[in-house]
Amino acid sequence: MNGSFEQVGSAFAMAVVLFIATNIDDVFILLALFANPSLRASQIVAGQLLGMAVIIGLSVAGALLAFLVAPEYVGLLGIVPMGLGISQLVRRRRDGDDDDADTSSGNLRVFAVAALTVANGGDNLGVYIPAFANASRLELAVCATTMLALTAALCSFAHVLVNHPMLGRPIRRYIQPVTPYILIVLGLYILLTLQS
Repeated sequence: MNGSFEQVGSAFAMAVVLFIATNIDDVFILLALFANPSLRASQIVAGQLLGMAVIIGLSVAGALLAFLVAPEYVGLLGIVPMGLGISQLVRRRRDGDDDDADTSSGNLRVFAVAALTVANGGDNLGVYIPAFANASRLELAVCATTMLALTAALCSFAHVLVNHPMLGRPIRRYIQPVTPYILIVLGLYILLTLQS
């Protein structure tokens, strides 16, 4: 019993450290997403949770199969944010800065956010796979649950910032015009750093 409690505690601590080390940069992406009036908060949270679940699932599968995903293949995920950024720029030029003109379905938006999450967190596989390699089923379950809870908490934090009475307006005003460029730079960064 005491051993199981220690196992849960160490797995929880490992998950918190792994999450903070690999996902702190997500705050900026989340701010951009929550500042986008064409996305509902529920779509962003669902997409983030789905994307994190995919990353965790791939990491567990990689650990169970004892292989490391080749960095050059992970780097190809950079195409996703680049494509989203270019798409936003093209839509803005066509529709004249009106982001509400986006008529894509709710599910498509959830999957777009999930794809962005996986692309931005693709390099996390190289950290998660070795960390999960020697973990028990209980430890994997604790890590997955903790990371999903922390993802929801990070979404909540970004949502509060964007809707804050004093901070929200400047965040929405300044982050929205630069979001496509942030996505393109993020995509290039993923492509270039993980290909070398």
